[in-house]
Amino acid sequence: MLICILCGLFPGTLLLKYASSWILKAGLGALILGIGAEMITRNRSNPVNQNKIAMTFVSFFSGVTAGLYGINLFFVAYIERTSVDRSSFRGNIGFIFFIENMVRIIVYILMGIFTKQILLLTLIALPGMVGGFFLGLRIDKKLSELTIRRIIITIFMLGGVSILLKALIWKL
Repeated sequence: MLICILCGLFPGTLLLKYASSWILKAGLGALILGIGAEMITRNRSNPVNQNKIAMTFVSFFSGVTAGLYGINLFFVAYIERTSVDRSSFRGNIGFIFFIENMVRIIVYILMGIFTKQILLLTLIALPGMVGGFFLGLRIDKKLSELTIRRIIITIFMLGGVSILLKALIWKL
């Protein structure tokens, strides 16, 4: 999964540098909303087995969106679907996010995308990110599996709404 994500990272970064458009962003937002709707309506009582072809496609496309938009929500949806419990979900997501983000930072620096202005913005946002991480850990211990799944799906869909609205506003 990680290898497919990293392979998709490079074409996504090239799209970011040379071909980003509001249509790509609006399409991504609509796709995220569609996947979120499927996640809400899916019957969780039937276990889902991993499909290597689907995992490869989802992982590669997730890498493309990570390079293009800095998000890789598609593999999150796949892991949410195939994880047996919260612990395996967190472990898989944490490992992949860490490696993918370290590689993406290097690729962005090499391609000239990670500028001083973006570095400054990142440093300003860092305390909020760390605070959110620790707050999330504390909240997670107090919530049920079902509540956590609902929160994950809600955040996933809010990401889609945000991307779609930004694309449409940018077009106007």
